[in-house]
Amino acid sequence: MEIPLSNELRRARLDRSVQERMQRLTTQQLRELSVRREIYDALDQMSQNWQRILATRQNVVLAGLNYDAELKQFKEGLRTMTEVLETLTRLGEAQIREVRAIGDYQVSMIDLAFATGTLLGHSRVDLGQANARP
Repeated sequence: MEIPLSNELRRARLDRSVQERMQRLTTQQLRELSVRREIYDALDQMSQNWQRILATRQNVVLAGLNYDAELKQFKEGLRTMTEVLETLTRLGEAQIREVRAIGDYQVSMIDLAFATGTLLGHSRVDLGQANARP
């Protein structure tokens, strides 16, 4: 028969249990912070892409007005066909940039859905609250 003279073994087990618990809690907190950062990054990217859509739409409208003005001046004999085609090219480039911005916005919506683990339409995610962070 053996009688332990001290509680070192039990203290060591207790210390190890406490350390394992603290490590699990730390890992969980890091995971939570990582998910939050990913969600906020996705929201920021989505907001930036929305601003790009608005800016490119204004550029398309402006390029369209310029093209209409150049075409009108061409009909009056004040502009050459080359100048009209140049403004038409700028209009087409502005439209391409708008389509790219819309595509990037759609991708950022998918990134947000992936980060949150939801389907945006099905889960009724409210993007109006995106700027209100806890």
